[in-house]
Amino acid sequence: MSNPLRTPEDYELFIYSLSEEFKSIRLATLTIVRLGASLG
Repeated sequence: MSNPLRTPEDYELFIYSLSEEFKSIRLATLTIVRLGASLG
């Protein structure tokens, strides 16, 4: 079985495109914050 959300970029694209697929989503407060040594 393949995991379509295996990278942070895949997950970010999925989250931020939900409102395009589901028009009932008008507002969301979910934000992706990447953590890492180079992103502090």
